[in-house]
Amino acid sequence: MRKALGLKVEGRVATNVKDEHFSAPKPIMNLDRRTYEIYVNRNLDIVQKMITPITKKEYELEQQIAKEYDCPVCFQPTQPPIMMCSNSHIICLNCWKQCIKCPTCRTPKTFTRAFALERLHPLISFPCSFEGCSYTATASHTGIHEHFCPYFPVRCPLGDAYECQWEGNMKTLQNHLKECHPDNVFFTSHVVFRSRLFKRSHIKSYNIIFVVNGRIFKLDWGYDLLKSPKVRFRMVAIGNGNPIVMYNFTLVVAHSFPIDVWSKSFKLYTSHVKQSSNNYSVMNRREDEQVQYNFDEFFGRLVPFCDNNDLLYSVNIEVSHISMSHRNFRI
Repeated sequence: MRKALGLKVEGRVATNVKDEHFSAPKPIMNLDRRTYEIYVNRNLDIVQKMITPITKKEYELEQQIAKEYDCPVCFQPTQPPIMMCSNSHIICLNCWKQCIKCPTCRTPKTFTRAFALERLHPLISFPCSFEGCSYTATASHTGIHEHFCPYFPVRCPLGDAYECQWEGNMKTLQNHLKECHPDNVFFTSHVVFRSRLFKRSHIKSYNIIFVVNGRIFKLDWGYDLLKSPKVRFRMVAIGNGNPIVMYNFTLVVAHSFPIDVWSKSFKLYTSHVKQSSNNYSVMNRREDEQVQYNFDEFFGRLVPFCDNNDLLYSVNIEVSHISMSHRNFRI
């Protein structure tokens, strides 16, 4: 249960006035973190004017009004257009499309809209719907926040490969990976691997997790020579709440590492995100929106680089400076 007394900053309620440090909402512009701090310091008066006190009574009243917007079917706050029956019971548009009758009083549904509630909707504060998050703001701000919220529910990225049933949020995912999948997780941007008996095996599969600058990446690769002569690779940026995930990665195979002028090596793949950032700057929440690369190579082309039937390969990941920033909006 959220504490009811605090300060409202752009619709946000701080639960502890003494411990909370406020700053102005970050502007939607291309500023690095240092430039942004200078921007805030020079506009301190503006920041102070944006902080307005809110009493416990006002907060409780606002929360009671917000509950009246809950849909009786999905139990989520309704958003315009808000539909209602002849007895003024409201229902969200998505549920209204699926219902034949009003779920509250069972009267036939109508095409009537609750215009009074729609006009009040932008003025009411709604809490974040994800468990554990205390963010509260107007509907438009809450909608943006939920898309980037670190409490967004996720499943284990190694769940399919290792039958892991873990479910949690982005905030606890790293701890889960460290505790339950330590052999598959690497907290570094550059790693050298050895695929044993690569040359003699007709089937192999690998699932590797990298954590670089707080970002989580997953490399899946493998082959089944009975089905295809190609080795398939996939690199995925899982994300951690920041909508901008831009990165470069390089995959190299070689007889030995570190590579010198006498080493036989082959740069298998190099991404070029910085040259085409617009194509790879994606809000990665759903599975089909994850920032990923898919590529393949013929098995026979990799065999000459084997060392005693083993294949040595290195993975290097570089996260762009934009991706490491803490902006709340995509630019």
